[in-house]
Amino acid sequence: MFRASNMDNYPINNIPQIWFVHRREYLETHFIALNELQKKLLKFSGGNNVISILRAAETLNQLSAQIEAMEETLEANLSPLSSAYDPYNRNKLTRIRNLAENTALQLETIAKQLSWGRSPDQQISKVKRNLYPLIQLVDAILIWLEGVIQ
Repeated sequence: MFRASNMDNYPINNIPQIWFVHRREYLETHFIALNELQKKLLKFSGGNNVISILRAAETLNQLSAQIEAMEETLEANLSPLSSAYDPYNRNKLTRIRNLAENTALQLETIAKQLSWGRSPDQQISKVKRNLYPLIQLVDAILIWLEGVIQ
């Protein structure tokens, strides 16, 4: 689906295979962390630890940085007309980065509100709303990376 029919002209050959393996490993780690965060938010109570919320925000910031590095490397090594890395995947990467950054900001707001003794219900619902598409998009990119690696 993502591979070009003529493997001799496959534009991803410019990028070392180990780069894709490392990106997959990073994304798998973040994928697991996102699923755990989603489970914790389902059981969220106001007494949750502010530090763990800030750690989750930092994880999302790291995910955003990884996605940005992927975008830059892929853009630098692939031609605009490449069928191996279609614009749909580019849009997915951009959406992951945007959702991760937005969700990290919401988590930081939750931590601030908790530290001031306020209820963060509105931000919690925004984080929950962002997590499902974020997890789905990361999973789609993981599937794409798996296809590229094989």
